[in-house]
Amino acid sequence: MYKRPSKRAETVRLVLLYTFMTAVILVLVTILVLVVANYRFNKATGTFEQSGLLQLASTPSGADVRVDGMSIGQRTSTKYSIDPGEHTIEIQKDQYVPWSKRITVSAGSLVWLNYARLVPNDRPIQPLNTYQSMSDSLASPDQKNIVMHFEKFSPDLRIVDISNKDPKGQTITIPESVYMESSLSDQDKEAARLTQSFELERWDESGRYLLVKYTRATQAQSNYLVIDTQDVAKSSNISREFSIPLSNIRFLGRSGNTLYAISENRLRKLDISGGTISRSLVDGIESFELYEDGDIAYTTTRDGRNRQSVGVYRDGDASANILQTTDQSSSLLISLTSYYDTRYAVIAEGKELSLYKGHYDKGMSGLEKVMSQTMPETITHVDFNQPGSYVLAQAGKTIMSYSIDYDTRTDWQLEGVPYESLQWADSMHVLYVKDGQLVIREVDGANASPLMTSDGNYIHAATLSKNGTYMYGISYESNRYQLQRIRMILE
Repeated sequence: MYKRPSKRAETVRLVLLYTFMTAVILVLVTILVLVVANYRFNKATGTFEQSGLLQLASTPSGADVRVDGMSIGQRTSTKYSIDPGEHTIEIQKDQYVPWSKRITVSAGSLVWLNYARLVPNDRPIQPLNTYQSMSDSLASPDQKNIVMHFEKFSPDLRIVDISNKDPKGQTITIPESVYMESSLSDQDKEAARLTQSFELERWDESGRYLLVKYTRATQAQSNYLVIDTQDVAKSSNISREFSIPLSNIRFLGRSGNTLYAISENRLRKLDISGGTISRSLVDGIESFELYEDGDIAYTTTRDGRNRQSVGVYRDGDASANILQTTDQSSSLLISLTSYYDTRYAVIAEGKELSLYKGHYDKGMSGLEKVMSQTMPETITHVDFNQPGSYVLAQAGKTIMSYSIDYDTRTDWQLEGVPYESLQWADSMHVLYVKDGQLVIREVDGANASPLMTSDGNYIHAATLSKNGTYMYGISYESNRYQLQRIRMILE
């Protein structure tokens, strides 16, 4: 016969049950926390150890991943928990050159290897068109167009749209009214055409507007033309409109209407649509670089006491901020970036390189030194990659890359004779020409691959297409120029 348990026995049973359930939940939560924090049980030591985490991606995707020679059974894009220490990571895909990287993993760290660009084993060059002459060529920053100028005296520009599988070209002609004064007689115009020249300067960020320098023997100053490549009739001569000498012109934004320029060693802001020009924003300026967020890094000319300065002007500020001054013979270099809402400035003087972070508007007192390095030769170039995660400096053939994320420095060498300076292929790869070969290489110097060749040691306007499927370039071979491409992502 069933006998109902006493209240005391029932209470004890419930307490034991709830205690057990609570203990199970705590164990499960603890295990979950350890898993989320990337802890794993080490059978050899009988302890829990925190792993690192790899984030892996490649172009093209779907590549096999190996860690220390062993396949992890996953393909890119993927993530993988890995023990602390040094490891060799390999990414492999059929018909592509294997990719590898030696890394050091710290406990609890996140290592991003999401930039592997695989290069095909076979890279046949596909000729697209040949030309008997080439004055200049320039790829747009949006990776959609290449502009070619065949003869210096000609106002004709050839725009090739490389955003499609089958590139299409069109010729645009700069209207004579944009560069030739209407007051000139027909005879004077004909004489002017004999001595005139057009030079490609730069694209704006949108890849629509093109800055062209126009010069002729009878002009005291060069004229600068803003060419609207989509509606050439709307092109303008900004030197004529503002009636001041201009140089070192940079587009601000993507409208083609707002620019910064140097006029008689003064930095000024130009508004084409409004027809206005600002006061002098920085005096005694020698050169400057303009960044997408409106920040300007500038270098001054040397004054009577042989002093030179570098500083920052931010769009809309009342005045500029000097960051460093020198009276030494070596020149100062400066570059800026913003990375995860933190502003950085890298400054080079002679062989010395320093990286700072903080607030420009307080001058050097608002900046904290992050690192300093000494290069083997005088530094000739400093830059950040597009995300701002790496500093790149060049001194002769030595390239130094510094990772802000990992506080690591890598030095690598430019072998052979580079024809051109480094340029960015994307946010983590650079391009340069070595002994007639176009080479792509990661910012830290790893995984260098030749892409295309030219017997004239000349490959110009090199650029990836927007989707990364092709690498384009213009080569000089057999006394002619050739627009060509290779396929980077196989079908």
